[in-house]
Amino acid sequence: MKPEVFLVEFLHISYDIGIYLKLCGNNSTVLQPFTIYYEVSKLLPL
Repeated sequence: MKPEVFLVEFLHISYDIGIYLKLCGNNSTVLQPFTIYYEVSKLLPL
C-alpha cells in the first residue's frame, strides 16, 4: 500500500472517530489526537 493511500485511509478513520468523540463530548487527553485529526481532515479535500 502506498504511504499516501494509507494516510488518506487513516484520516478517514480518524475523521469517523473524531465525529464519534464530538457526539460523545469526550475530551480525554488520550483521544485528543483523533479530535485534532478530525479538525485537520475537514480542511483537506478528501
